Amino acid sequence: MKYFLRVFFIFALFFSISFSGYSLNSSDILLKLKNLSQDGVATFEISLPKGWKLAKAPNIMSKFNSLGFKYQENLEQVSANKYRTRCNLNKNQKDLLKFDFFVCKDICSVISKDFFFTPNNSGQLLYLMILFGLIGGLLLNVMPCVLPVILLKIRHMNSRSTIINSIIGNYLSFFILASILSLLKMSGETIGWGLHFQNIYFLKFTVIIFFILSLISFDKLNFHWNISLDKHKITNKTLRDIFLSMITTLVAIPCTAPLLGTAATFAIQESFSNLFIIFTAIATGFSIPYFIALFWKFPFKKIFQSKTLNYIIDFGVVITFSWLCWILFKNISSIEIIVICFIFAAALFSLKKGYNILAISLLISTLFINIPQENVTKINQLETVSELVEQNNVVILNITADWCLSCKYNKLKLESNQVQTKIRKNNVKLIEIDITKKNDKVLNFIHEHSRVGIPFTIIYGPKNKSGMLLSEIPEMSEIIKAIDLVK
Repeated sequence: MKYFLRVFFIFALFFSISFSGYSLNSSDILLKLKNLSQDGVATFEISLPKGWKLAKAPNIMSKFNSLGFKYQENLEQVSANKYRTRCNLNKNQKDLLKFDFFVCKDICSVISKDFFFTPNNSGQLLYLMILFGLIGGLLLNVMPCVLPVILLKIRHMNSRSTIINSIIGNYLSFFILASILSLLKMSGETIGWGLHFQNIYFLKFTVIIFFILSLISFDKLNFHWNISLDKHKITNKTLRDIFLSMITTLVAIPCTAPLLGTAATFAIQESFSNLFIIFTAIATGFSIPYFIALFWKFPFKKIFQSKTLNYIIDFGVVITFSWLCWILFKNISSIEIIVICFIFAAALFSLKKGYNILAISLLISTLFINIPQENVTKINQLETVSELVEQNNVVILNITADWCLSCKYNKLKLESNQVQTKIRKNNVKLIEIDITKKNDKVLNFIHEHSRVGIPFTIIYGPKNKSGMLLSEIPEMSEIIKAIDLVK
Protein backbone atom coordinates (compact mmCIF):
# COMPACT_ATOMS: atom_id res chain seq x y z
CA MET A 1 0.00 0.00 0.00
CA LYS A 2 2.84 2.40 0.89
CA TYR A 3 4.56 1.57 -2.42
CA PHE A 4 1.34 2.30 -4.32
CA LEU A 5 0.91 5.66 -2.56
CA ARG A 6 4.51 6.65 -3.40
CA VAL A 7 4.04 5.77 -7.06
CA PHE A 8 0.73 7.65 -7.12
CA PHE A 9 2.32 10.74 -5.51
CA ILE A 10 5.22 10.76 -8.00
CA PHE A 11 2.81 10.37 -10.91
CA ALA A 12 0.58 13.19 -9.63
CA LEU A 13 3.59 15.47 -9.16
CA PHE A 14 4.84 14.70 -12.67
CA PHE A 15 1.36 15.25 -14.09
CA SER A 16 0.95 18.64 -12.37
CA ILE A 17 4.40 19.81 -13.53
CA SER A 18 3.79 18.60 -17.07
CA PHE A 19 0.45 20.37 -17.36
CA SER A 20 1.33 23.53 -15.46
CA GLY A 21 2.07 25.31 -18.73
CA TYR A 22 -1.41 24.62 -20.08
CA SER A 23 -3.19 27.35 -18.14
CA LEU A 24 -3.43 30.79 -19.72
CA ASN A 25 -5.32 33.80 -18.37
CA SER A 26 -6.54 36.90 -20.18
CA SER A 27 -3.95 38.93 -18.23
CA ASP A 28 -1.20 36.83 -19.91
CA ILE A 29 -2.22 38.13 -23.33
CA LEU A 30 -0.94 41.64 -24.10
CA LEU A 31 -3.26 43.60 -26.38
CA LYS A 32 -2.59 47.14 -27.54
CA LEU A 33 -3.70 49.51 -30.27
CA LYS A 34 -0.63 49.88 -32.50
CA ASN A 35 -2.03 52.32 -35.04
CA LEU A 36 -5.27 54.09 -36.03
CA SER A 37 -5.42 55.46 -39.57
CA GLN A 38 -7.33 58.53 -40.75
CA ASP A 39 -10.08 56.36 -42.24
CA GLY A 40 -10.61 54.50 -38.94
CA VAL A 41 -8.62 51.31 -39.59
CA ALA A 42 -7.28 50.13 -36.22
CA THR A 43 -4.24 47.84 -36.05
CA PHE A 44 -4.03 45.78 -32.87
CA GLU A 45 -0.90 43.98 -31.70
CA ILE A 46 -1.32 40.71 -29.77
CA SER A 47 1.54 39.26 -27.71
CA LEU A 48 1.37 35.74 -26.26
CA PRO A 49 3.63 34.04 -23.69
CA LYS A 50 6.48 31.92 -25.02
CA GLY A 51 5.29 28.66 -26.58
CA TRP A 52 1.71 29.80 -27.17
CA LYS A 53 0.27 30.44 -30.65
CA LEU A 54 -2.92 31.73 -32.21
CA ALA A 55 -4.55 28.93 -34.17
CA LYS A 56 -6.69 31.35 -36.18
CA ALA A 57 -7.74 34.99 -36.40
CA PRO A 58 -9.46 36.27 -33.24
CA ASN A 59 -13.16 36.98 -33.15
CA ILE A 60 -13.83 40.67 -32.36
CA MET A 61 -17.18 42.24 -31.52
CA SER A 62 -18.31 45.68 -30.36
CA LYS A 63 -20.13 45.57 -27.02
CA PHE A 64 -21.52 49.07 -27.71
CA ASN A 65 -22.81 48.00 -31.16
CA SER A 66 -20.96 50.96 -32.69
CA LEU A 67 -22.15 51.85 -36.20
CA GLY A 68 -18.58 52.44 -37.35
CA PHE A 69 -17.35 49.02 -36.23
CA LYS A 70 -16.56 46.43 -38.89
CA TYR A 71 -14.39 43.32 -38.72
CA GLN A 72 -13.48 40.65 -41.23
CA GLU A 73 -11.25 37.93 -39.83
CA ASN A 74 -7.59 38.64 -40.56
CA LEU A 75 -4.32 37.75 -38.88
CA GLU A 76 -0.69 38.63 -39.53
CA GLN A 77 2.13 36.89 -37.65
CA VAL A 78 4.93 39.35 -36.80
CA SER A 79 7.14 36.97 -34.80
CA ALA A 80 6.97 33.61 -33.02
CA ASN A 81 4.44 34.83 -30.44
CA LYS A 82 3.37 38.25 -31.76
CA TYR A 83 0.45 38.89 -34.14
CA ARG A 84 -1.49 41.76 -35.69
CA THR A 85 -5.13 42.07 -36.69
CA ARG A 86 -7.19 44.96 -38.08
CA CYS A 87 -10.74 46.24 -37.81
CA ASN A 88 -12.68 49.43 -38.57
CA LEU A 89 -13.67 51.73 -35.69
CA ASN A 90 -15.64 54.94 -35.37
CA LYS A 91 -12.83 57.36 -34.47
CA ASN A 92 -15.25 59.76 -32.76
CA GLN A 93 -17.04 57.25 -30.55
CA LYS A 94 -16.03 55.31 -27.45
CA ASP A 95 -16.28 51.55 -27.79
CA LEU A 96 -15.72 48.42 -25.76
CA LEU A 97 -14.31 45.62 -27.93
CA LYS A 98 -14.43 41.96 -26.95
CA PHE A 99 -11.61 39.79 -28.35
CA ASP A 100 -11.97 35.98 -28.39
CA PHE A 101 -8.57 34.34 -28.90
CA PHE A 102 -8.22 30.68 -29.95
CA VAL A 103 -4.82 29.92 -28.39
CA CYS A 104 -2.85 26.68 -28.44
CA LYS A 105 0.19 25.17 -26.82
CA ASP A 106 -0.13 21.47 -25.99
CA ILE A 107 -3.87 21.96 -25.83
CA CYS A 108 -6.16 24.69 -27.21
CA SER A 109 -8.61 26.99 -25.46
CA VAL A 110 -10.60 30.18 -26.03
CA ILE A 111 -9.55 33.24 -23.99
CA SER A 112 -11.63 36.44 -23.94
CA LYS A 113 -10.23 39.90 -23.34
CA ASP A 114 -11.86 43.36 -23.44
CA PHE A 115 -10.33 46.51 -24.91
CA PHE A 116 -11.69 49.97 -24.09
CA PHE A 117 -11.33 52.34 -27.06
CA THR A 118 -11.42 56.10 -26.54
CA PRO A 119 -11.56 58.44 -29.57
CA ASN A 120 -9.11 61.13 -28.44
CA ASN A 121 -5.34 61.08 -28.59
CA SER A 122 -4.22 58.98 -25.62
CA GLY A 123 -1.75 61.57 -24.35
CA GLN A 124 -4.26 64.42 -24.49
CA LEU A 125 -6.92 62.18 -22.98
CA LEU A 126 -4.66 61.30 -20.06
CA TYR A 127 -4.21 65.01 -19.26
CA LEU A 128 -7.98 65.49 -19.49
CA MET A 129 -8.62 62.54 -17.16
CA ILE A 130 -6.08 63.93 -14.67
CA LEU A 131 -8.05 67.20 -14.67
CA PHE A 132 -11.33 65.25 -14.27
CA GLY A 133 -9.80 63.28 -11.39
CA LEU A 134 -8.67 66.50 -9.68
CA ILE A 135 -12.08 68.18 -10.01
CA GLY A 136 -13.95 64.95 -9.20
CA GLY A 137 -11.86 64.41 -6.07
CA LEU A 138 -12.68 67.96 -4.94
CA LEU A 139 -16.41 67.47 -5.61
CA LEU A 140 -16.29 64.22 -3.66
CA ASN A 141 -15.90 66.31 -0.50
CA VAL A 142 -19.47 67.62 -0.84
CA MET A 143 -21.18 64.49 -2.19
CA PRO A 144 -23.94 62.83 -0.13
CA CYS A 145 -21.61 59.83 0.20
CA VAL A 146 -19.34 61.72 2.59
CA LEU A 147 -22.03 63.18 4.83
CA PRO A 148 -21.59 60.51 7.57
CA VAL A 149 -17.86 61.21 7.79
CA ILE A 150 -17.61 64.90 6.92
CA LEU A 151 -17.54 65.73 10.63
CA LEU A 152 -14.50 63.50 11.03
CA LYS A 153 -12.74 65.45 8.28
CA ILE A 154 -13.46 68.64 10.21
CA ARG A 155 -11.92 67.12 13.32
CA HIS A 156 -8.77 66.37 11.33
CA MET A 157 -8.25 70.14 10.94
CA ASN A 158 -7.74 70.89 14.62
CA SER A 159 -3.98 71.52 14.27
CA ARG A 160 -1.27 71.93 11.63
CA SER A 161 0.35 68.56 12.42
CA THR A 162 -3.02 66.76 12.23
CA ILE A 163 -3.73 68.34 8.83
CA ILE A 164 -0.36 67.17 7.46
CA ASN A 165 -0.93 63.63 8.82
CA SER A 166 -4.43 63.60 7.32
CA ILE A 167 -3.06 64.56 3.89
CA ILE A 168 -0.57 61.68 4.14
CA GLY A 169 -3.41 59.33 5.10
CA ASN A 170 -5.50 60.50 2.13
CA TYR A 171 -2.74 59.80 -0.38
CA LEU A 172 -1.89 56.43 1.22
CA SER A 173 -5.54 55.36 0.93
CA PHE A 174 -5.69 56.10 -2.79
CA PHE A 175 -2.29 54.51 -3.44
CA ILE A 176 -3.36 51.33 -1.63
CA LEU A 177 -6.68 51.33 -3.50
CA ALA A 178 -4.86 51.73 -6.85
CA SER A 179 -2.53 48.83 -5.99
CA ILE A 180 -5.40 46.54 -4.96
CA LEU A 181 -7.39 47.36 -8.11
CA SER A 182 -4.34 46.61 -10.28
CA LEU A 183 -3.79 43.23 -8.59
CA LEU A 184 -7.48 42.33 -8.94
CA LYS A 185 -7.42 43.36 -12.62
CA MET A 186 -4.37 41.16 -13.21
CA SER A 187 -6.16 38.21 -11.59
CA GLY A 188 -9.17 38.68 -13.89
CA GLU A 189 -11.58 39.92 -11.20
CA THR A 190 -14.42 42.33 -11.99
CA ILE A 191 -13.39 45.65 -10.45
CA GLY A 192 -14.92 49.06 -9.99
CA TRP A 193 -14.89 52.27 -8.00
CA GLY A 194 -16.17 52.03 -4.42
CA LEU A 195 -16.91 48.30 -4.67
CA HIS A 196 -14.84 47.58 -1.55
CA PHE A 197 -18.18 48.05 0.26
CA GLN A 198 -19.24 44.72 -1.24
CA ASN A 199 -16.44 43.03 0.68
CA ILE A 200 -17.63 41.56 4.01
CA TYR A 201 -14.15 41.70 5.55
CA PHE A 202 -13.77 45.40 4.74
CA LEU A 203 -17.19 46.11 6.27
CA LYS A 204 -16.38 44.14 9.42
CA PHE A 205 -13.01 45.85 9.76
CA THR A 206 -14.52 49.35 9.46
CA VAL A 207 -17.29 48.46 11.91
CA ILE A 208 -14.64 47.40 14.44
CA ILE A 209 -12.66 50.62 13.88
CA PHE A 210 -15.69 52.88 14.27
CA PHE A 211 -16.85 50.94 17.34
CA ILE A 212 -13.48 51.75 18.94
CA LEU A 213 -13.66 55.36 17.69
CA SER A 214 -17.12 55.75 19.21
CA LEU A 215 -15.80 54.58 22.59
CA ILE A 216 -12.79 56.91 22.31
CA SER A 217 -15.05 59.83 21.36
CA PHE A 218 -16.98 59.49 24.62
CA ASP A 219 -13.87 58.82 26.74
CA LYS A 220 -14.72 55.16 27.25
CA LEU A 221 -11.40 53.96 25.87
CA ASN A 222 -7.85 55.32 25.61
CA PHE A 223 -4.81 53.88 23.85
CA HIS A 224 -1.23 54.84 24.60
CA TRP A 225 0.90 53.00 22.05
CA ASN A 226 4.29 54.25 20.87
CA ILE A 227 6.15 52.54 18.05
CA SER A 228 9.88 52.99 17.42
CA LEU A 229 11.41 52.32 14.01
CA ASP A 230 15.22 52.29 14.30
CA LYS A 231 16.20 55.67 15.73
CA HIS A 232 13.07 57.47 14.53
CA LYS A 233 10.19 57.50 16.95
CA ILE A 234 6.70 57.71 15.51
CA THR A 235 4.32 59.09 18.10
CA ASN A 236 0.95 57.63 18.92
CA LYS A 237 -0.76 60.80 17.64
CA THR A 238 0.97 60.69 14.22
CA LEU A 239 0.01 57.05 13.62
CA ARG A 240 -3.51 57.66 14.87
CA ASP A 241 -4.05 60.69 12.61
CA ILE A 242 -2.74 58.91 9.50
CA PHE A 243 -4.73 55.75 10.22
CA LEU A 244 -7.98 57.62 10.94
CA SER A 245 -7.55 59.68 7.78
CA MET A 246 -7.11 56.49 5.73
CA ILE A 247 -10.24 54.92 7.23
CA THR A 248 -12.23 58.13 6.74
CA THR A 249 -11.14 58.32 3.10
CA LEU A 250 -12.06 54.70 2.32
CA VAL A 251 -15.47 55.11 3.99
CA ALA A 252 -16.09 58.35 2.08
CA ILE A 253 -15.68 56.93 -1.46
CA PRO A 254 -18.32 54.24 -1.97
CA CYS A 255 -19.92 56.25 -4.81
CA THR A 256 -18.82 58.41 -7.71
CA ALA A 257 -18.94 62.18 -8.11
CA PRO A 258 -19.42 64.15 -11.36
CA LEU A 259 -16.33 63.73 -13.61
CA LEU A 260 -14.87 61.29 -11.07
CA GLY A 261 -16.66 58.33 -12.65
CA THR A 262 -15.23 59.19 -16.07
CA ALA A 263 -11.69 59.52 -14.68
CA ALA A 264 -11.98 56.30 -12.64
CA THR A 265 -13.35 54.36 -15.65
CA PHE A 266 -10.42 55.49 -17.80
CA ALA A 267 -7.88 54.78 -15.03
CA ILE A 268 -9.08 51.23 -14.40
CA GLN A 269 -8.81 50.44 -18.12
CA GLU A 270 -5.26 51.81 -18.28
CA SER A 271 -1.83 50.59 -17.18
CA PHE A 272 -0.78 50.72 -13.54
CA SER A 273 1.29 53.89 -14.13
CA ASN A 274 -1.67 55.81 -15.61
CA LEU A 275 -4.00 54.44 -12.94
CA PHE A 276 -1.53 55.59 -10.29
CA ILE A 277 -1.28 59.08 -11.85
CA ILE A 278 -5.05 59.56 -12.06
CA PHE A 279 -5.62 58.27 -8.53
CA THR A 280 -2.95 60.72 -7.34
CA ALA A 281 -4.97 63.50 -9.01
CA ILE A 282 -8.15 62.27 -7.26
CA ALA A 283 -6.32 62.17 -3.92
CA THR A 284 -5.06 65.73 -4.52
CA GLY A 285 -8.59 66.97 -5.26
CA PHE A 286 -9.94 65.19 -2.21
CA SER A 287 -7.16 66.78 -0.08
CA ILE A 288 -7.70 70.36 -1.28
CA PRO A 289 -9.74 71.33 1.84
CA TYR A 290 -6.77 70.16 3.93
CA PHE A 291 -4.31 72.15 1.79
CA ILE A 292 -6.49 75.27 2.19
CA ALA A 293 -6.62 74.73 5.96
CA LEU A 294 -2.84 74.18 6.00
CA PHE A 295 -1.97 77.51 4.35
CA TRP A 296 -4.85 79.57 5.68
CA LYS A 297 -4.16 81.02 9.10
CA PHE A 298 -7.19 80.09 11.13
CA PRO A 299 -7.73 79.77 14.91
CA PHE A 300 -8.23 76.00 14.84
CA LYS A 301 -7.42 75.36 18.49
CA LYS A 302 -9.80 78.04 19.73
CA ILE A 303 -12.66 76.69 17.63
CA PHE A 304 -12.08 73.08 18.67
CA GLN A 305 -12.16 74.01 22.34
CA SER A 306 -15.92 74.35 21.91
CA LYS A 307 -17.62 71.45 23.71
CA THR A 308 -20.68 71.77 21.50
CA LEU A 309 -18.67 71.25 18.29
CA ASN A 310 -16.88 68.25 19.78
CA TYR A 311 -20.18 66.70 20.85
CA ILE A 312 -21.53 67.16 17.31
CA ILE A 313 -18.43 65.47 15.87
CA ASP A 314 -18.70 62.61 18.40
CA PHE A 315 -22.33 62.19 17.37
CA GLY A 316 -21.17 61.98 13.72
CA VAL A 317 -18.80 59.13 14.65
CA VAL A 318 -21.67 57.18 16.23
CA ILE A 319 -23.88 57.80 13.19
CA THR A 320 -21.12 56.47 10.91
CA PHE A 321 -20.74 53.38 13.13
CA SER A 322 -24.52 52.77 13.00
CA TRP A 323 -24.58 53.25 9.22
CA LEU A 324 -21.74 50.74 8.72
CA CYS A 325 -23.47 48.23 11.02
CA TRP A 326 -26.65 48.58 8.98
CA ILE A 327 -24.77 47.90 5.72
CA LEU A 328 -22.94 44.91 7.25
CA PHE A 329 -26.11 43.38 8.71
CA LYS A 330 -27.79 43.57 5.30
CA ASN A 331 -25.01 41.33 3.93
CA ILE A 332 -24.87 38.59 6.58
CA SER A 333 -27.26 36.03 8.05
CA SER A 334 -29.43 36.76 11.09
CA ILE A 335 -27.53 34.14 13.13
CA GLU A 336 -24.21 35.85 12.34
CA ILE A 337 -25.72 39.21 13.36
CA ILE A 338 -26.66 37.79 16.76
CA VAL A 339 -23.19 36.27 17.24
CA ILE A 340 -21.44 39.54 16.31
CA CYS A 341 -23.69 41.58 18.64
CA PHE A 342 -22.89 39.17 21.48
CA ILE A 343 -19.14 39.48 20.79
CA PHE A 344 -19.33 43.29 20.74
CA ALA A 345 -21.23 43.27 24.05
CA ALA A 346 -18.57 40.98 25.55
CA ALA A 347 -15.83 43.26 24.22
CA LEU A 348 -17.51 46.31 25.75
CA PHE A 349 -17.79 44.52 29.13
CA SER A 350 -14.08 43.55 28.90
CA LEU A 351 -13.09 47.16 28.15
CA LYS A 352 -15.00 48.40 31.19
CA LYS A 353 -13.11 45.89 33.33
CA GLY A 354 -9.80 47.01 31.84
CA TYR A 355 -9.11 43.88 29.76
CA ASN A 356 -8.22 45.77 26.57
CA ILE A 357 -6.26 42.95 24.92
CA LEU A 358 -9.11 40.48 25.47
CA ALA A 359 -11.60 43.01 24.06
CA ILE A 360 -9.52 43.66 20.93
CA SER A 361 -9.08 39.91 20.43
CA LEU A 362 -12.84 39.43 20.63
CA LEU A 363 -13.45 42.19 18.09
CA ILE A 364 -10.86 40.79 15.67
CA SER A 365 -12.48 37.34 15.95
CA THR A 366 -15.55 38.71 14.12
CA LEU A 367 -13.43 38.83 10.94
CA PHE A 368 -13.23 35.03 10.95
CA ILE A 369 -16.93 34.35 11.53
CA ASN A 370 -18.72 33.19 8.40
CA ILE A 371 -22.21 31.75 8.81
CA PRO A 372 -23.67 31.17 5.31
CA GLN A 373 -27.01 32.66 4.40
CA GLU A 374 -29.82 30.71 2.82
CA ASN A 375 -29.39 30.45 -0.94
CA VAL A 376 -31.76 32.81 -2.71
CA THR A 377 -32.38 32.39 -6.43
CA LYS A 378 -31.30 35.57 -8.20
CA ILE A 379 -33.65 36.99 -10.82
CA ASN A 380 -31.84 38.38 -13.85
CA GLN A 381 -33.48 41.80 -13.97
CA LEU A 382 -31.28 42.85 -16.89
CA GLU A 383 -33.14 40.31 -19.05
CA THR A 384 -36.43 41.82 -17.89
CA VAL A 385 -35.19 45.26 -18.95
CA SER A 386 -34.18 43.91 -22.39
CA GLU A 387 -37.61 42.32 -22.88
CA LEU A 388 -39.42 45.53 -21.93
CA VAL A 389 -37.23 47.60 -24.27
CA GLU A 390 -37.86 45.18 -27.17
CA GLN A 391 -41.60 45.66 -26.52
CA ASN A 392 -41.09 49.42 -27.13
CA ASN A 393 -41.57 50.44 -23.51
CA VAL A 394 -39.87 53.42 -21.92
CA VAL A 395 -37.72 51.95 -19.14
CA ILE A 396 -35.74 53.65 -16.38
CA LEU A 397 -33.05 51.37 -14.96
CA ASN A 398 -31.59 52.56 -11.66
CA ILE A 399 -28.70 50.59 -10.15
CA THR A 400 -28.19 51.22 -6.44
CA ALA A 401 -26.77 49.78 -3.21
CA ASP A 402 -27.37 50.25 0.51
CA TRP A 403 -23.90 51.77 0.97
CA CYS A 404 -24.40 54.37 -1.78
CA LEU A 405 -25.90 57.49 -0.21
CA SER A 406 -25.76 59.34 -3.54
CA CYS A 407 -27.99 56.57 -4.93
CA LYS A 408 -30.49 57.24 -2.12
CA TYR A 409 -30.40 60.92 -3.06
CA ASN A 410 -31.10 60.04 -6.71
CA LYS A 411 -33.96 57.77 -5.65
CA LEU A 412 -35.64 60.70 -3.90
CA LYS A 413 -35.63 62.51 -7.26
CA LEU A 414 -37.12 59.50 -9.03
CA GLU A 415 -39.85 59.35 -6.36
CA SER A 416 -40.57 63.10 -6.49
CA ASN A 417 -44.06 64.22 -7.55
CA GLN A 418 -42.71 65.90 -10.69
CA VAL A 419 -40.91 62.79 -11.98
CA GLN A 420 -43.62 60.36 -10.84
CA THR A 421 -46.25 62.38 -12.73
CA LYS A 422 -44.12 62.10 -15.88
CA ILE A 423 -43.67 58.35 -15.30
CA ARG A 424 -47.43 57.77 -14.94
CA LYS A 425 -48.35 59.88 -17.99
CA ASN A 426 -45.90 58.00 -20.24
CA ASN A 427 -46.41 54.55 -18.69
CA VAL A 428 -42.69 54.36 -17.89
CA LYS A 429 -41.37 51.16 -16.30
CA LEU A 430 -39.04 51.90 -13.37
CA ILE A 431 -36.71 49.03 -12.49
CA GLU A 432 -34.21 49.12 -9.63
CA ILE A 433 -31.31 46.69 -9.28
CA ASP A 434 -29.55 46.45 -5.93
CA ILE A 435 -25.85 45.51 -5.94
CA THR A 436 -25.23 45.73 -2.20
CA LYS A 437 -24.04 42.16 -2.66
CA LYS A 438 -21.64 41.52 -5.52
CA ASN A 439 -23.30 40.80 -8.85
CA ASP A 440 -20.78 40.29 -11.68
CA LYS A 441 -23.43 40.43 -14.43
CA VAL A 442 -24.58 43.86 -13.33
CA LEU A 443 -21.00 45.09 -12.82
CA ASN A 444 -20.08 43.97 -16.35
CA PHE A 445 -23.19 45.77 -17.61
CA ILE A 446 -21.99 48.96 -15.89
CA HIS A 447 -18.52 48.54 -17.43
CA GLU A 448 -20.05 48.13 -20.89
CA HIS A 449 -21.46 51.64 -20.51
CA SER A 450 -18.06 53.14 -19.64
CA ARG A 451 -18.74 53.43 -15.92
CA VAL A 452 -17.02 51.66 -13.04
CA GLY A 453 -19.38 52.42 -10.19
CA ILE A 454 -22.69 53.74 -9.00
CA PRO A 455 -24.91 55.83 -9.05
CA PHE A 456 -25.98 54.50 -12.44
CA THR A 457 -29.24 55.50 -14.14
CA ILE A 458 -30.07 54.81 -17.78
CA ILE A 459 -33.30 55.41 -19.71
CA TYR A 460 -34.43 53.32 -22.70
CA GLY A 461 -37.20 53.93 -25.20
CA PRO A 462 -38.41 53.23 -28.75
CA LYS A 463 -36.25 56.08 -30.11
CA ASN A 464 -33.15 54.98 -28.23
CA LYS A 465 -33.04 51.27 -27.49
CA SER A 466 -29.32 51.42 -26.66
CA GLY A 467 -30.17 53.69 -23.74
CA MET A 468 -29.46 57.26 -22.62
CA LEU A 469 -27.07 57.26 -19.68
CA LEU A 470 -27.71 60.03 -17.15
CA SER A 471 -25.08 61.88 -15.14
CA GLU A 472 -24.08 60.50 -11.72
CA ILE A 473 -26.28 63.02 -9.89
CA PRO A 474 -28.98 63.95 -12.44
CA GLU A 475 -31.36 66.84 -11.95
CA MET A 476 -35.09 66.16 -12.18
CA SER A 477 -35.18 68.21 -15.40
CA GLU A 478 -32.52 65.88 -16.89
CA ILE A 479 -34.63 62.79 -16.06
CA ILE A 480 -37.80 64.34 -17.55
CA LYS A 481 -35.99 65.52 -20.69
CA ALA A 482 -34.44 62.06 -21.21
CA ILE A 483 -37.90 60.44 -21.06
CA ASP A 484 -39.13 62.83 -23.78
CA LEU A 485 -36.12 62.11 -25.97
CA VAL A 486 -36.42 58.30 -25.91
CA LYS A 487 -40.22 57.78 -25.95
